[in-house]
Parts: sequence; structure tokens; C-alpha cells
Amino acid sequence: MADDILSWSAADIVALYRSKRVSPVEVLTATLDRIDRGSRTTSPLPSEEDGPPVSRLRDHGAVFVGKTTTSEFGWKAVADSPLT
Repeated sequence: MADDILSWSAADIVALYRSKRVSPVEVLTATLDRIDRGSRTTSPLPSEEDGPPVSRLRDHGAVFVGKTTTSEFGWKAVADSPLT
């Protein structure tokens, strides 16, 4: 079911939250599991620096789960990805 969760639309997921059939924890766990499986490179440590926009968002309480359609770990300026 974890992979199914990630194929649903945001509207579908919200409806499932409201009906208590799926919890936000289940969706986040599925997302993190996919990140662990979909990344072609891995790093055991998170980055210790944020870019200015990310830093500002964090200052206001944003929580970052992952990125899509960017190069692996943002290592180059071109927005291609081996996964897309």
C-alpha cells in the first residue's frame, strides 16, 4: 500500500486523512522509504548548509521532506535527474 499512497493525488490523500483511513505518518513513512530506494547516490549525513531561500522557509517553520526533478542532492545547476 505504501507505493499506492504515493500515486494518489493530494486531494485523495486529504480525503483519506479526513476519513481516518490513512495517517500523515503513513504518507511520510512511504515518502521516506521511496527516497531511500529512489536515490541513486546516498549520503549518511544531511547537508549542514541551506541556501538562502530554504533557510528563510525553515525560519518560518517549513519542514522539508525531499526534492523532485532536481539533480541528485543538487550537485549541479541543471535540473535533470536520472529518475525522470
